[in-house]
Amino acid sequence: MTAAAVWQWRQVRRHPGDNALKALAVGVSTIAFVLLMSVTDVPATAALHHVLDAVSFSNIAWTLLFYIYSIFFLLATADDDRVDPVQVHRRVILEFGVYLLFIVPGLFALLSADPGFFGKNRDPATHPTLRNIVYYVGVSGYPILAWTVGTLRAVRYLRLLSHRGARVATIGVVAALGLMMLGVNGVSLIRQGLYIVYPGSRWPPLRVLYNAGRLSGQVLLVLSIVSVPLTAAFSWLIAQRRSWGERRLARELAPLWATLVEEFPHVRLPVGALESPDHLARRPPLDRMMIEISDGLAYLAEWSTAPQAGGEVADQVGSALEAKRWFEQAPWTGSSASVGAVAELPSWEPDFAGDRWRARATWMVGLAKELRDGGLLHERMVTR
Repeated sequence: MTAAAVWQWRQVRRHPGDNALKALAVGVSTIAFVLLMSVTDVPATAALHHVLDAVSFSNIAWTLLFYIYSIFFLLATADDDRVDPVQVHRRVILEFGVYLLFIVPGLFALLSADPGFFGKNRDPATHPTLRNIVYYVGVSGYPILAWTVGTLRAVRYLRLLSHRGARVATIGVVAALGLMMLGVNGVSLIRQGLYIVYPGSRWPPLRVLYNAGRLSGQVLLVLSIVSVPLTAAFSWLIAQRRSWGERRLARELAPLWATLVEEFPHVRLPVGALESPDHLARRPPLDRMMIEISDGLAYLAEWSTAPQAGGEVADQVGSALEAKRWFEQAPWTGSSASVGAVAELPSWEPDFAGDRWRARATWMVGLAKELRDGGLLHERMVTR
């Protein structure tokens, strides 16, 4: 969760104007901090845990989490043309005031109580008191209200969300906080009501439901939150693996490409001809090299001296290269048409239907290797 929080703040740095992302980063950081402070075996966290426990930080963090949950989906839809951003921000401030109206009296009732008032072996007569009611309504009532409002907004947000991974993560967060709200806050309010109606009673099944909702919700929440950066990291690794493979193929194709663009300079595409305005959609250099190699082979076919079935493709390409170079060194011997004596121009490159760029690149690499072994390719690169 700490790593996920760092990743969220990195996203905020990349998108500083995204207020929903800022709220999410605060929420993830809150969860990470609470989990970190729960590790009491370390002296530093143990001392800080004691200080935070004295001010009931767990209640503050718990209710703050539901406030962030509610406003996140409000902020996430602020870019919708039908929504006024000014009204959204006013609503965020207003709902923070509602949050304070719940949590401040609740914390005051807790922190100003006599020692043992809210303890395990408390007097049954304390349950129907105003202090007890204010505390539980403030601390447990607010998460129920915020989750209900936030979930209604989440339904609308999911309709606008097209990314499958983001939709799954969002649904996971909604379900996780629902489990936590029902298990902790719902059970707490039900149990307090039963204590008032049936003084001195015990309800062990409710404790089981409390722990089940709390723990299962926390596990699902963590999994849902970390799934987003993990998915992004996995996609990045796949992209890097493809990029490394493309760079390796480009290095292996470099001699063939350098030879053909030197023999036929006009096959070189203009700079930017294959590039999209969106920098994320630009074609990699390998695509440009493959197109220029294909065009170069097509022009070289005019210098072929043997029919297409007359031998291996590499031999035919090599013979055409030698014929072109021989003619350029002794142009008085005749025209290029007299050198290329075949009736039909050969088509050396196989038909790679569809998006089979890797098979096409592999074929070109094999051709480049055979020509290089024959000493027919330039090892130096051609400067654009």
